[in-house]
Formats: sequence, structure tokens, C-alpha cells
Amino acid sequence: MLDIVNISAGYGSLNAIQNINISIPDGSKLGVFGHNGAGKTTLMRCIIGAHVPSQGEVRWHGEALPKGDVPATVKKGIAYDEVMASDSQFVGDIIRQVGLKVIPVMQSPDGEIIQDTT
Repeated sequence: MLDIVNISAGYGSLNAIQNINISIPDGSKLGVFGHNGAGKTTLMRCIIGAHVPSQGEVRWHGEALPKGDVPATVKKGIAYDEVMASDSQFVGDIIRQVGLKVIPVMQSPDGEIIQDTT
């Protein structure tokens, strides 16, 4: 289980992500979609250790991953890849190609994550 626990991060005075909490069971695939500047890359960089969050931690099977240590994270089998949609490709096509399950998630203006569990 990969747990993202209360992660917040940014660049200088800019908060890119705030209070993100996600649990990802073993064997799952996760897709992160959003507008430019929404914090997708910052979240993924925090997960793999390429960006040190201002708060929170990432846990792998209950053990906190070292912040800022990409090689240690990759050795545990945790990495990410960016898939960019071309003008002729819809996001839905990419989702089907890589076999992702879609769980609609929104973030309220105060940073609260709202997840549709239906």
C-alpha cells in the first residue's frame, strides 16, 4: 500500500498542493489528471522524492519514504511516467489504453479533497 499522508508542497510562496491524502493498494494503477498548474507534477515529484513537501509524508507499506531520495524510492519499485495527450487523442483513449480505473476527484477552494465513491 502506498499512502500519501497530508502532503502539501510548493515553490517559494506558491502553494502547489495542499493536504493531499491518497491510499493506493498494491497492484493498482493511478492516473492524475488536471489543468496546467494544478499540482500534478508536484504531487508525483513528492511521491518519488524529487521534491521535498512542506508537510506530510509518503509511506510504503507503513514505512515513511525518505524525502528527497529518488534512488531509494525507485529501489522500492515506485516511479512515474508522464503521458501527454496529443491534439488527436482524448484523455478517455489514454485511460482505456493503460487500463486505469477512474475515480472522479475534485478539490474545494479551501483545499479539501472531494471524492466521488459511487
